[in-house]
Amino acid sequence: MKKIARKWYQYRESPKHRIVIKDGLEFVQSAADKGEKYDAVLVDLCVNKKRDLMCPTEHFVGDVAMSNLAAITANTGLPLYL
Repeated sequence: MKKIARKWYQYRESPKHRIVIKDGLEFVQSAADKGEKYDAVLVDLCVNKKRDLMCPTEHFVGDVAMSNLAAITANTGLPLYL
């Protein structure tokens, strides 16, 4: 995704704008533990098998994940599921 963003959308990282590619649950937990805040958190993960809930995965709608996501989203921020 980062390569596509750079090639086709002229994406450039900056101190305030970055793409993180890693385990989403670990990232959100770590950010919550550190007290980090974000204006936007875009969660782009789905399963490729037909289920009642394909996006996001069920792990990301659990109580702990939702609590951590809320903790890292700034007061005027927004979590987005893609």
